[in-house]
Amino acid sequence: MIRKSSDFGGSVRSPCDVLSAIDSCYRECEGFVCDGVVFELLIDGYRKMGSFDEAVEVFLCDKGVEFGHSLRCSNALLREALKGKRMELFWKVYGKMKETKIGFDVYTYTHVINGHINENNVEEAKRVFIEMGEKGCSPNVVTYNVVIGGLCRAGRVNEEVELKNSMVEKGLVPDSYTYIALFHGFNAKKRMRDAKSVLLEMIGKGLKPDAVAFYALIDGFLKKGDVEEALKVKDEMIACGNQVNLFTYNNLLNGVCESGNMNKARVVMNKIIRMGMQPNAGTYTLLIEGYYKRQDMVIAFESLDEIKKKNLAPTVVTYGMIIDGLCQCGKFQQVNTVLEEMISGGMKPFGFIYSTLFWAYSKEDKFEEARKVLELIKKEGLH
Repeated sequence: MIRKSSDFGGSVRSPCDVLSAIDSCYRECEGFVCDGVVFELLIDGYRKMGSFDEAVEVFLCDKGVEFGHSLRCSNALLREALKGKRMELFWKVYGKMKETKIGFDVYTYTHVINGHINENNVEEAKRVFIEMGEKGCSPNVVTYNVVIGGLCRAGRVNEEVELKNSMVEKGLVPDSYTYIALFHGFNAKKRMRDAKSVLLEMIGKGLKPDAVAFYALIDGFLKKGDVEEALKVKDEMIACGNQVNLFTYNNLLNGVCESGNMNKARVVMNKIIRMGMQPNAGTYTLLIEGYYKRQDMVIAFESLDEIKKKNLAPTVVTYGMIIDGLCQCGKFQQVNTVLEEMISGGMKPFGFIYSTLFWAYSKEDKFEEARKVLELIKKEGLH
């Protein structure tokens, strides 16, 4: 006789109770056995309802149910635990798999390696990686990528390279993830030429790096002061079909200006315009700063006019550089014009501008003007 659900429903309080109740029902049906299929259906049911804890509880249940754990079901639980960062449950499932002597496959080993990587235990991940090979289970591309990614996070870039070479020797083909992990490893170590070589190899294999990798490479070369390489990477980025945004062009422009090559800076500026982008106030301010540092105030002043013609708002810093540059050149009439324009635009001169004006007037024996500036400094409470 089959029990009605009401006969045991009142006592069912946990997933294990549900499993035991199902098993009891099957035992009372002649010719039926509660096998692994039912077991997996119950686990999958809980998983699909979003009740992962309950699914794991059924998996770990030891209430005398006479069927084993399937590898497919076990791997699915490992995968989901990793995805949800439920590492405590992950290791419980893994422990149960070892206890019941389920034979591991490449997916199991890859999940376990990933589990160690997620806990920043690279040494244990490498141990499991070696162990799987010793037990006749060959790593696949995903397995290699997981280990390479972990080595990247640990800053062990030379080991990354060795592992990638080993992967190729075994006939596996590195994919985009492999190359990007290697790239980020070199990039983190400021080994920009090695990072660039990885991207070029990737392109040579018919794979396309994304814009983020190119941006990181450009930024890395600029931070090292290698403007020429940064510009070459920009060209390679465009050749790969990626769009260079204004932020990156501004970074390039800043690097070129800092190198003092204002002719090349103007070339970059013209390129921005030819690409159909609208330079912003920050773009022009970078140019002005470059000309200001070279004391080429005529072109700096022209760049300020360009900002205004395009209805962009110069910043206080922009005005500060113009005023300081004009003071150094002794062009005080223009200084007064710029200062009035700045104040009429609702901007308040800051300490640097007042200090610049005071010392410039004093140096040129314009003591009355210097006195007025000093009074303004006191009035603004900047003394």
